[in-house]
Amino acid sequence: MIYLITGTPGTGKTSYVLHMWLNNKNKIFTFDDGTPRPLFFNHIDGLNARELKAHEISDDEIRSGSLKEILPEGAVLIVDECDYIYPLRGPKAPPPYVQTLKELRHYGFTLILITQNALMLDSYVRRLVATHWHIERRALGTKIYEFSSAQESLSETALKLAPSIPYKPDKRTFKLYKSASIHIKHKKKLHIAFKIFPIIVIVAGILVYKALKPAYEAVNKATKEEVPAETVNAEQTENGIMQKNVTFASANSASQIGIKDDDFIPRLPDHPESAPIYDGLRRPVNLQQVVACIKTDKTCNCYSEQATLIKVSRTYCESFLKNGKFDNYRQKSLAVQSPKGAEAKGRTAKVYDVGGEAPLNLMPERYTPAK
Repeated sequence: MIYLITGTPGTGKTSYVLHMWLNNKNKIFTFDDGTPRPLFFNHIDGLNARELKAHEISDDEIRSGSLKEILPEGAVLIVDECDYIYPLRGPKAPPPYVQTLKELRHYGFTLILITQNALMLDSYVRRLVATHWHIERRALGTKIYEFSSAQESLSETALKLAPSIPYKPDKRTFKLYKSASIHIKHKKKLHIAFKIFPIIVIVAGILVYKALKPAYEAVNKATKEEVPAETVNAEQTENGIMQKNVTFASANSASQIGIKDDDFIPRLPDHPESAPIYDGLRRPVNLQQVVACIKTDKTCNCYSEQATLIKVSRTYCESFLKNGKFDNYRQKSLAVQSPKGAEAKGRTAKVYDVGGEAPLNLMPERYTPAK
């Protein structure tokens, strides 16, 4: 079986192969009984052959004939920069060492090829690849994509369709080989969307503020107009309510000796004011009402007079924007003005016929005007 690993320089291709060896990925590096398979490598600079119990093989040895003639049965061969061994060629027949790769499975061989791009590889070898892993450095980190054959096109569409996982080189592999890119830190370029995101948030906040400000000011104005009525109610109930609070507070103060730890535990999570110790202090002075709504393409949100978000259904939100809502709790003072001067003298009410027959006047039949 042939595995292909591609990626631009410095993405950690060789490190990934050694990570596969450390974790025995897909049981590639052991026989069925768990014993290690013979391991050979080519073009891996500074590989710790003793640690891996691996044997180096030269370019000429690989080109000398089929793998069954130069490697023991069941061996694993890792070829880095494999485009040197299996380069692109013309339409002529492939050489024997390439053509015999189609017989790998007959002798239990596994070939792991490493290069920068699948198109740099001999087309004959490319067609024999069973699994292709491509390592790509992205704006949010490096990813490894998996394909079931050699993927020649690495377009955005192809990458989106392929399974992928985040990838970071295994630090344990750094001591197993020499790589010039191990200690290189690549500067990540953020996508333009991440650069303008703070601006979008600020602009959205300004728009929401401007949209809610008129509604908030209208509610605030209406609240101020209702202050006299509320003041009268407060004066009328002051003796009852305030006296009750004072009496309760006195009783509560008298019972401080018997205070318990449980009195400080809130009855409701995230609401410390719900603790029993504050029972004598809690008294709502306002109610939560929808005073304004804002609709976008994806959301429809409603807000209170304090500009806090109120959770309502989208249907209600859209209905509020379309039809409005009658406020049952708002007080309105009716001012009655008396007619003044001669203009009011002799003024009579009139009924206008807007359809059907209306009575001539609304006075009783026996009514006699005062003289």
